[in-house]
Order: sequence, then C-alpha cells, then structure tokens
Amino acid sequence: MKIAFLIERNTYFRFLGVIIDEALRRGHEVFCLHDYSQPKVGSKGYQFPDIAQTPHFKNGKLVSLSYQNQSELKEKILQKEIKAVVSLEVPAIILNLQKELKEKGVYWVCLQNSFDIAFSGINMDKPDRFFAYTLTWTDWLFEYFKKTGKASREKIDELKKIVGAKVKFVGFWGFGQSNAIDKNEIRRKWGIPQSKKVFLLVPFPFDSSLKHFWARFVYGMDNKFLQLFLNLFNKTNKNRFVLQIKNRENDRQLVGSIREFCDKNNAFLLVKSRVKDPVRKYLAKMADKVLYDESFYPTTIMECLAVSDICLSFYSTVAMESACSGVPHICVAPAKEDWRDLQSPYFETIFEKMGDFFNFPGVSWKLSIPQAIKKLEGASFLDFILNENQLEKYHQKFIGDLSGNYAANVVDEIESL
Repeated sequence: MKIAFLIERNTYFRFLGVIIDEALRRGHEVFCLHDYSQPKVGSKGYQFPDIAQTPHFKNGKLVSLSYQNQSELKEKILQKEIKAVVSLEVPAIILNLQKELKEKGVYWVCLQNSFDIAFSGINMDKPDRFFAYTLTWTDWLFEYFKKTGKASREKIDELKKIVGAKVKFVGFWGFGQSNAIDKNEIRRKWGIPQSKKVFLLVPFPFDSSLKHFWARFVYGMDNKFLQLFLNLFNKTNKNRFVLQIKNRENDRQLVGSIREFCDKNNAFLLVKSRVKDPVRKYLAKMADKVLYDESFYPTTIMECLAVSDICLSFYSTVAMESACSGVPHICVAPAKEDWRDLQSPYFETIFEKMGDFFNFPGVSWKLSIPQAIKKLEGASFLDFILNENQLEKYHQKFIGDLSGNYAANVVDEIESL
C-alpha cells in the first residue's frame, strides 16, 4: 500500500516517526508530503518542514515531496497513486480535500496530538479514522466542549456515536521510538558518566508563556528589592506577590535546589528545552548539559528520558512520556491565580476531569513551587520511587494497554481500510 504522511512542521516526526517506521517494516511504500507554505521566520520558523531534515528510519527509505498549496497537494497524492493519507490532528486542508480524494479511492486518517485534541477534536468525525490514545481523552474532550460551548449538545452526541467506530483507541504510539534508542550510545554522545544517575529538567517556558507580571517579575526574577519596587505598580495580587517575593519562590531558587539535589546524590543535571524557549544564563551555568531539539526521530526528549532516573517539568505532556519510559516524574505546579496560562476553560477541564494526569503518586508527584524548592534540597532518588501498580493504572487510563504495540495498532487500522 502507498501511504503518505502530512508534514506541516519538522517536529511532526516526533509523533509520526514510529508509525512511519512500522509501515516501512511491513513493506508499504511511504511518502512524506512537506508543507513548504509554512513560514521560515518567527518564533516557530525553526520548525519549517525542510526535506533535508527528514530523519533516517531503520526499516527503509521513504520518498519526500514538497507542496505549496491545496491543489498541488491533491495533484501529488493522485499522481503517486497514494491510498492513505495520515495527518496529525484534523488540518483544515482535509475538510476541503477529503471528498474529492475519497471519490478517487484515497482514505484520510488523523491522529490525536496530545491535549491539542481540544482544538481539532470537534472535526474528528470528518476523517475515515481518528486515532486517540484511550477513552479518557475523548471523555475529557466532550467535557471540554460542554464546558466551553464549542460544540452543541447535538454535536457532542453525534461525536459520541462514532467512538469505537470511526474513533479508535490505539494507545500512545510515540512510546514505540524507545526501541530505537541505545542508552549507552546516548550517554557516550552527551558525556554522561556511567557512575552518575541523571536528573532531567524541562524548564519553565518563559518565552512561550504569556508575558505577564508573575512570570516576568515574580517567578522569573530573583532580585527582592527590584521585585518589590515593581510590584508597587502592579494592579492585581499585590499582597500575594509580596509574600512570594519575600520567600524567594522563583525559578532561580528552584534551579538551585535541583542543583543541590544533584550534588548530594551524585547526579548529572540534564536540561531539555526548545529553541523558542532558550534557557536562562543561570540555568545554563548550573546544568551539566543543555539540549534543544537535536533530533526529531527518535525525538530528543525520549532520548533524554531513556537515560534519566527522574524528570521534573511544569504542566506538560512530558508526564506521560516519563511514564512510558519508566521514569518517575515531578510536576511543579504554579498556582492558577499566578500563571495566566492556566486561567482558561481548557486547563480548568483538564484539572477537573483528568487532573491526576499530573498528580498520580507513584508515577507523577505534583508539588507547588515552595514545596518543590524545600523538598528537593534534602531529598534523594528514594523519595520518588516508581510504583508498578500505579504505573499500570496510569497506562490504562492515559497511555494504553501494557503491550506497547501502539504504532502497530495504527498501521493495522490503516491496512483494514
């Protein structure tokens, strides 16, 4: 079968790579269709889907083609006699092209993109198949639609009817790329001594977070007198911020506690950020190694987790990737009143319907900023031990069954079309 994957950003290989490799292993002819209409400048310009950045796949070679617009995409799909198109989420282009392609015998399937399912899930009845991780995610999605009014009750009922038919639960397929990672080679490449355990830090996303007072001048600064002075001109949460400033509940102090943890426990401090969120100078000095997106498949974050003994991040799907990798996770949880990014129906429904995604003791421990600063100063790895029973429950709720054959499940469904 000829299968094509829509590559709108080079980071899409993080999600699609393992499925591509599985399709190649089965002998399918694979095409990657790169959207060259994407911007090359701006905060996400580095994610331009350059064909030259296509990863190498262990199970064979694929064909890479570029397109500039909808008509060119349609032409190349039909020209190459592609039978199935795979995309992340439900891009607008499918709503325009699918009917014409279906008449030519071309199927279109779409994949959940973690919590971003909230933005494209309203159209998950449009493709021939929509693949989600587990039932928990669609339950959360319907709750989000109900809370926000983004879908009518009738529409929600319609979507619920296709669960199990068009919507298939296949597990978190990104997990499969761990099979392509050589832990010893990663340690050698990054200069991590075999004698050291690894503390992985995914730092606070200052540059991609909304610019507001708390992020910039309370959590993001460590100069008590300047902070108190600036707070005089702040119009909200003044007294709350005064306490945080006086107690030094900020990023520099948290990073210092993590460094202290590493020094006491003979651990290597590995930092993984993104190009759009460059690490701060003090963190770069304290870290043993700073990485950005060095590889899209296997993705750098999964390479990091493959050699890590613990991972700390803020509210992030890294919690799920840590669980997949068998790595205990700490979620540092800023207060909703402070971090404006959390003040939306999107996050409200996450916390209400599936808040234990981040707070699942034995898998992921949720700590406030002051709790994290205090606890890490005197803690050891023994304070965060993975519990196998809890891990199994977490898998079943958020990731999928324990088989791990998630990419194979996706390809099975494509073949069945």
